[in-house]
Amino acid sequence: MDERADGRLGLQAERVPEGTVLVIATDAAVPTVVAERSFTPTARAGDERRLSIWAGLDPPEVALFQAEARHRIAAAAGVTRIPGHPHFPDLAPSTT
Repeated sequence: MDERADGRLGLQAERVPEGTVLVIATDAAVPTVVAERSFTPTARAGDERRLSIWAGLDPPEVALFQAEARHRIAAAAGVTRIPGHPHFPDLAPSTT
């Protein structure tokens, strides 16, 4: 956004890995990260076709996010899992 405004907005942003949640304190002059947690992000089958997830990002930013993607895609309800399919890793056999 700042690039499109020729730097007039004065925004400073840093990309964080997909599946990262930051808690940012804004009660001081400079916002500060006070806590960070991570999780395995999970997308629904078909989410990757929704262009709205890239709204507001420049094409180079979209490419960077896609190159670093680390989410898994959950199988849709009622869909048969295909063994060995790259988007739906085989489930480990139950040990119980």
